[in-house]
Amino acid sequence: MNLSPVKANCTRLILLLALLALPSVADMDMVADINPGPANAYPMFLAPLGRAVCCAAHDDTHGTELWRACSAGAVILKDICPGPEGSDPWLITPDATGDTLYFRANDGRHGIELWRTDGTPDGTMLVKDIRRGKKGSGPLGLTTVGNAVFFCADDGKCGAELWRSDGTRKGTVLVKDIADGPGGSFPHDFKCMGGMLFFCVDDGEHGTELWRSDGTSEGTALVCDICPGAGGSTPQQLAVFNGALYLRANDGVHGSELWTTDGTPEGTRLVKDIRPGSDASGPGYLTACNGRLFFRANDGVHESELWASDGTPEGTCLIKDIKAGPAGSYPGHMAAGDDRVFFIANDDVYGTELWSSDGTTEGTVRLGDIRPGIWSAEPRELTLVGKHLYCSAYTNETGRELWACDIAAGGSPVLLDVRPGVDGADAQALTVAGDRLFFHASDGVNGNELWCVSP
Repeated sequence: MNLSPVKANCTRLILLLALLALPSVADMDMVADINPGPANAYPMFLAPLGRAVCCAAHDDTHGTELWRACSAGAVILKDICPGPEGSDPWLITPDATGDTLYFRANDGRHGIELWRTDGTPDGTMLVKDIRRGKKGSGPLGLTTVGNAVFFCADDGKCGAELWRSDGTRKGTVLVKDIADGPGGSFPHDFKCMGGMLFFCVDDGEHGTELWRSDGTSEGTALVCDICPGAGGSTPQQLAVFNGALYLRANDGVHGSELWTTDGTPEGTRLVKDIRPGSDASGPGYLTACNGRLFFRANDGVHESELWASDGTPEGTCLIKDIKAGPAGSYPGHMAAGDDRVFFIANDDVYGTELWSSDGTTEGTVRLGDIRPGIWSAEPRELTLVGKHLYCSAYTNETGRELWACDIAAGGSPVLLDVRPGVDGADAQALTVAGDRLFFHASDGVNGNELWCVSP
């Protein structure tokens, strides 16, 4: 008996059922042809504003400016720099309420400065000309803490230092000149925890270490000199878990390992020397999920694999040796679900594909094989919307396209094909606004434009 037709019909049925469990292609539409015709709008720096998004997008009349879009269409909010040059909005960041967005832009007169918008033309305005003239203060690292936004800016006097703003000119002030003089301390890697800002900075005395700020000069201070002296511990990968801050740092003895702090010197400690000795385990992609902190690390035996921690040395352990042996599966691009963490990994059998884990060895599994065989689909931008996981992934037959899977049903990834054929739409900048997924892609006809998947 020839079973080939039966197998083919079963495969078609499985694919049909998977498609029915996901938003249909009819629910995926181009929002607007911002730059009409085959030219590219390249919508970037998408940020939610209610159920809409704001983004930087280009048309041949205005250059790259700030646009507001919903599933019904898109409008330019303001021609900040009149003419075809554009203001190049960047680092679009929601405030705590979600009703206001902060961003940096150049209106052609003040240089690159801090701006804000409430999603209307009249409510889109320069916050403050921090550095007078056309050079601009170049705000970076915009991060919301309470009713303020913190950032790094250079006023031309103190260098790149820590600033905060409440959205008004008067309320936009230098927090502290951490490295005295015009050189600047260049604060970076901002993270909010418990109403405080944590960040990394070099004060010229301790090297790059972890600091905290309550928005006042007096309340801005070094948390702990993890690596005593001028060398610095070079903290990175800041993540909040269980009411504490976790990070990667090097104390000069144990190498780059997992640390935690409650914001005080005495509450700052090494969680575990995962790779004993001075060699580093290099924890990365720190992601809190379901009462555990997931990350990848190299213990010197298994190379880079999936680990998790409950904050104690005993509770910090290897979850699974996905790529058996010393090579490592290099888990990355993690996204936290309700009870599972989603990530990519390479098990040396199926290439780099989607995986998920509940924190147990048995519960760490691969989610299908987007690009069959040992070749890697290289999923990127893992994004959760309700019960669906979306990503951008590559196959020879489709190019780089949008894929989705129903995580509640444990389904395999299904293609949402914006540009049928081998070229691919190159879906990027996946952003959630309400219950919708926005992204930019090219269908091969309208150029790179803004798209939306609706429930």
